[in-house]
Amino acid sequence: MNERIEFEISEQPLETALDAFVSISRLQVLYETWMTDGLRSAEVKGVLTREAALRQLLSGTGLDFVYTEQQAFTLVFARQTTTRPISDFDTFLGLVQARVVTALCRYLETRPGAFRLALQLRVRPDGRVLRPVLLGSTGDDRRDAAINRVLTNLIVDMGPPPNMPQPITLVLLPGAPNGTDACPSEPQR
Repeated sequence: MNERIEFEISEQPLETALDAFVSISRLQVLYETWMTDGLRSAEVKGVLTREAALRQLLSGTGLDFVYTEQQAFTLVFARQTTTRPISDFDTFLGLVQARVVTALCRYLETRPGAFRLALQLRVRPDGRVLRPVLLGSTGDDRRDAAINRVLTNLIVDMGPPPNMPQPITLVLLPGAPNGTDACPSEPQR
């Protein structure tokens, strides 16, 4: 693994850059394609070890890697070595919940208030919500599908704090008995 190889990989979509890295390094790479969606690699040029080249390629993406065997690695979300106070997690979770509620409030069919909703989601380092999963039905299959559509396209203003455990679980409870909800504006029809 300490052998030095000449790399010449330009900055480009990360998935394409990883293909080039695999071709040059002869290492296998294992990852789910959603992890690289919308990410770009850093440029890698020079005579480097495979590990140094891969670290450089992934710099700035929020991704890291772990070896699974001698000739393979798996992409993982990077973990920071510093520990953040729990209040950073609370602040981020509050932001995520606010963005989820705001997104659901935009549409009559998904507007919170008349149903209970428990869900899990992951947030990428760039703030994009990944794979929201409803942890049960709201009682309406059409509403469940609409909620999934809305949340699949959601972008939070920032990525999660380092070391934040994921997935994030959120629970939205039904509104007041008089039918009012916490939505600030009128929904789209």
